[in-house]
Amino acid sequence: MAARAPRTLLAALMAAGATLQLAAPALAATWWVAVPGAPHGLTQVAASSSSPTLAIVDGGAGWLWPLTGRYRRLGLPHAAFVAALPGGSGIVQASSGQLLEVDAGHSRRLGRLRGTPLGMSVGPGARPWVVAITTSGVYQWRPPGLPRPVAGGRGDPLALAPPAAADYPFVIAERSGEYLLRPGGRLKLSRGSPKLGSGAKVAELAAGVVLAVAGSGVVWGLYRDGWQAAFQVLPTGGVSGVPSINGLVAVSGSAAYLATSGFGTLLTPDGGYTWYRADLPGTSSALQVSTLGPVLSSDPHGYVLAVTPQGLYRHLLQPLPTPPQYVGRSGSIQLLLTSLVTAAASLLVILLMWAWRRHQLGRGFV
Repeated sequence: MAARAPRTLLAALMAAGATLQLAAPALAATWWVAVPGAPHGLTQVAASSSSPTLAIVDGGAGWLWPLTGRYRRLGLPHAAFVAALPGGSGIVQASSGQLLEVDAGHSRRLGRLRGTPLGMSVGPGARPWVVAITTSGVYQWRPPGLPRPVAGGRGDPLALAPPAAADYPFVIAERSGEYLLRPGGRLKLSRGSPKLGSGAKVAELAAGVVLAVAGSGVVWGLYRDGWQAAFQVLPTGGVSGVPSINGLVAVSGSAAYLATSGFGTLLTPDGGYTWYRADLPGTSSALQVSTLGPVLSSDPHGYVLAVTPQGLYRHLLQPLPTPPQYVGRSGSIQLLLTSLVTAAASLLVILLMWAWRRHQLGRGFV
């Protein structure tokens, strides 16, 4: 029994160290909170700076209050995509390509876009630009104007992301690569950009980094020195392969969330170089990720929203745990005490290992 004591204590100390290393990703998973009363059949929530926002439930569009789950139908079935505008209005893109601008009690037809709808995004500002993509091309307009085709590109878009700031471009993923679109301008190919293929997702961070994810799970980043592969989403195990990539959204200057069917949500706090698994309670599938509030402002705050088969989840935007910073006289004392405790613990481990080695040598062979 006495012989087991040094080994037990040593294992406990090593386990404590491992727990400290894993604390940040573990805490990230505890941020999610289920939104009570959220409607069943929810598949899409539009990113918005305020509540309510537009959402799609059972194929129909309506207004959703993401923090309470309250939902009010608009009587617009067959909705493909929704986008929120400032001032309590929004845009609904029907599966037929028809565009409707809606507010609390009215709707206005904006025309019908050619092709099958693939996505829609709204830029920043009080009078933002709107960009929509279909299988026939890219369209842009500034409400109350009407949509018009965008020149450039190959006419085969896959995904798009809104600008992170007023002077940033929209990002459009096409089969031929990633394009940048200045509002009112034309598409320009980003040199060296990857060809992502079906299932592509893109996001633009406030720090200027662009993230692009292929359906295969490879995450690319556009950094100061150009495009480079930054991460590979691993298979979920067995023969299931890489999970489906369902969404990508930017939060703050360098962080983003990736929605998957298999790993729930993945979080990067550093522009795509490092990813943490931030599981959702009771499910490993996130159908979509969205945001509520000024998450890309100079003082980011607001909520991250995750749509799952079990309902809607939210968490308050917050930084990952970081090592404490010591400032001033009291901080210096704390730093000194921490250093002494660390040195004492290290010395204890060394002494235990030395005592255990002496004990083993004393026993000889059996």
